[in-house]
Amino acid sequence: MGIIYRFTNQINNKQYIGQSISPKNERYNNHKSSYKNENSSEYNSPLHRAFRKYGFENFTYEILVKDISDIDILNQLEKYYIN
Repeated sequence: MGIIYRFTNQINNKQYIGQSISPKNERYNNHKSSYKNENSSEYNSPLHRAFRKYGFENFTYEILVKDISDIDILNQLEKYYIN
C-alpha cells in the first residue's frame, strides 16, 4: 500500500511532497537516518541538503494520503499535491 507524504520546513514554509510504497513510517525513518550519511544516494538531494541546513527537527512530517494500492493513482496523487 502506498502513501503520499509531506515534509514542511517550519522556518521558510517550503514543502517537499513524496510517495512511498514502504510502510508508513519506514520512509520517514529512511530520510532521518540517511540525510547525514555521505554514502547515501540521497545525500545531495535538495531535501537532504535542507535537513542539514535547517535541522531535521525543524521539519514536520505528515501523511496526506494512505492505503493506495494502484501505482498509477499514487503517481497521479503525487503530481496533484506537488502542484
